[in-house]
Amino acid sequence: MTRLPPVCDISPWRALRRPRPTEAALVDRMAALWLVIFALGLRKACEWADPGLAVGHRLAEMRQVRGLTRQQVAERMGVTKGRISQIEQGSLSGQEVVARYAAALGGRLHQAIYFDDGDIAAIA
Repeated sequence: MTRLPPVCDISPWRALRRPRPTEAALVDRMAALWLVIFALGLRKACEWADPGLAVGHRLAEMRQVRGLTRQQVAERMGVTKGRISQIEQGSLSGQEVVARYAAALGGRLHQAIYFDDGDIAAIA
């Protein structure tokens, strides 16, 4: 009788099945999964809880797109580089700060009210 090569060997399912992970291994996998979910959702969750943070992050993105450093923006605004970092982390004391930051980027802040019926009214 000819023996089949190992590739064609038919083994019982139990021999092929991976061993069941231990409870500790499952807890480790779940912890790792939650860390990934937490890391991905943290920024959005923080921005939802603190709208100033979303504005600050958007300002930082615009600065980077325009090729400016924090130091350059700080010099244009007449503040320290540390203050620019605070602004970009959401520490905004009012719309005046956003307007000055926009001017330092070479733009101007435009404010409008958007109504449900589609009308838009500029207010600044």
